[in-house]
Amino acid sequence: ENDEEAGIQFKNCDDSSTLTSTDYGDKDIVYAKIGSCVTTIGADAFRGKANLQQVMIPSTVETIASNAFSGCTGLVDFSVPMSVVLIGDNAFRGCIQLNKIMLPNNLTTIGSYAFSGCKNFPSINIPQYITIIPTGCFYDCDGMTDIYLPENVRLIQSKAFGECGGLVNFT
Repeated sequence: ENDEEAGIQFKNCDDSSTLTSTDYGDKDIVYAKIGSCVTTIGADAFRGKANLQQVMIPSTVETIASNAFSGCTGLVDFSVPMSVVLIGDNAFRGCIQLNKIMLPNNLTTIGSYAFSGCKNFPSINIPQYITIIPTGCFYDCDGMTDIYLPENVRLIQSKAFGECGGLVNFT
């Protein structure tokens, strides 16, 4: 498979600043480079793309919507730009190989079950502006051993860290 068939680059933006799954159709992609005109990775944008391994996201993206990368079982390492303030419900649910994700300091909202089933996270550092850890946010992240919460967290909802059997440090 050559790079032309395996990857896709989003660089020509016409009317919309939201990336959706219709922007590439049924193409089975391995990597994606998202153009600087994109501000939102839309709901279901890459949902179920099991072979997707790498995504390059520009600093213009502010929102990663619900189910955007849900079921992308090939993702291993993911860098969330500092510009992102919202990660939607189920955004990375079931990304079972994802073993590293850096959450930006400006992040204010994480959706329910956003990282549920990400079994290979060794640790997670919750950014300072997060005040609520929503329902099931890190549910079934059984490889996670360390969680670092900011002092601002005032509510941890049901099952937020449920089935995290490897959890050792919760600070």
